[in-house]
Amino acid sequence: MIRKITIENFRSIKKQTVVLNKLTAVIGKNGSGKSNFISAITLFKSLATGSDLDIIVNSKIAPLTTELFYFKDHQTETKFEFTITTRKGSNFVFSYHIAHTRIAGALRMAIQNECLKK
Repeated sequence: MIRKITIENFRSIKKQTVVLNKLTAVIGKNGSGKSNFISAITLFKSLATGSDLDIIVNSKIAPLTTELFYFKDHQTETKFEFTITTRKGSNFVFSYHIAHTRIAGALRMAIQNECLKK
């Protein structure tokens, strides 16, 4: 079961950690980031199941635009971190760090770190 999700520098989300229960509802006002939170989970799922980063960001899941990342404060990477708890109580942290830079005006991205730790 996924117990905690941390997202950093993705769309309108500068940094957010959400602790999940067995049943969690995502609610909030219009424009508060609900869809961006779900898009981050979708992007993370695609990476975790082996999809290529270039294909993911150029698809309908997360089109590559300046709105894809939280560029304020000169951030240079986006982080996704999921804490997963097994039925026996073991915790695993699965994370991705995606570096993004501008080269000759074009946005370039690469997976900087992919990690699964207990």
